Amino acid sequence: MNPIMRRIYLIWLLRKLTNPLAIRLAILSAVGLQLYLQLSVTHIASNVSRLDSWWSASGYAWGAFMQTENSVRLFCLSALVLAGWLAWDSVRLFRQRASDTP
Repeated sequence: MNPIMRRIYLIWLLRKLTNPLAIRLAILSAVGLQLYLQLSVTHIASNVSRLDSWWSASGYAWGAFMQTENSVRLFCLSALVLAGWLAWDSVRLFRQRASDTP
């Protein structure tokens, strides 16, 4: 069996055994953990607490994002995309279940 088919069968088995929402949460958690390990959250929080407005905080966040390593940018964007996908899927599922109840 070639490696591609092995991956397809593994994904098929995971989808049969688990809820897709649980898989997305696990992926988002793994990306979030990796992001936490690469960032110094305490230093970021202490620097942001010194800022006096939302405008200066957003400027600080944008500047920090643009000056960081590419891997951290990739993890940040991945976390945002996965969180948006999870939120969209949760809203869709909630609406679907709400319309199914009489």
